[in-house]
Amino acid sequence: MMMMMMILWCYCFSDDEEEEDLMSERAFLVSSLNFVGVLAEQIAGILTEQIAVSYSQLGLPSQFRRCLGRQIACVLAEQIAGVLAEEIVGVLAEQVVSSLNSE
Repeated sequence: MMMMMMILWCYCFSDDEEEEDLMSERAFLVSSLNFVGVLAEQIAGILTEQIAVSYSQLGLPSQFRRCLGRQIACVLAEQIAGVLAEEIVGVLAEQVVSSLNSE
């Protein structure tokens, strides 16, 4: 994951600004990475709410439902959103490498 992020970072922010096409690709990748971050945050928030609601419907005492449900929801949502973000970044990194190899 870190290697993919470094490839994307170097590609997006290198000093080679001679070609407009290259700049356009970089701008697209930067906006894609920003989109991935926003999407992951939104997914984590939605999952947190859904899991918390599910736990609130269990027959647990109310103090456990609120605390336990929210904690479990946050952990699961962050993990799912993180995996999704890693997959999207991986696909973007593969596209960058493919693009660099074709030039």
